[in-house]
Amino acid sequence: MAQKRKRCSLSVAEKRNIINYVDRNPMTKKLDIANKFGIPASTLATILKFKDKFSEESGLNIISKRLKSCEFKDVEECVLKWLKQCRDKKIPIRGPILQEKAQRFAVELGHEGLLASLPC
Repeated sequence: MAQKRKRCSLSVAEKRNIINYVDRNPMTKKLDIANKFGIPASTLATILKFKDKFSEESGLNIISKRLKSCEFKDVEECVLKWLKQCRDKKIPIRGPILQEKAQRFAVELGHEGLLASLPC
């Protein structure tokens, strides 16, 4: 019977590291690379399949395990801009205030169906 492999999830930084290694070593077999990083070959294939997503999203938190997309990008941009202005003025912002502001921006931008959630 085949050995059970312990499931692990890689951070965005680790995935970028693997992609960079593959780019620097194009002649190395994919199976050898997968073994070097301790991941299955199918996981390596998936990482390489979506490698442009990881390079595009370079501004995201590299500690996170998954890339998250936002349905209302314009609302997110407005909230982030407002949040940066508040931080520059050293105004403390809590979750409920952030939710309320996101809902106000959504209404102003014509998005009625926004359900603002608390940040993780």
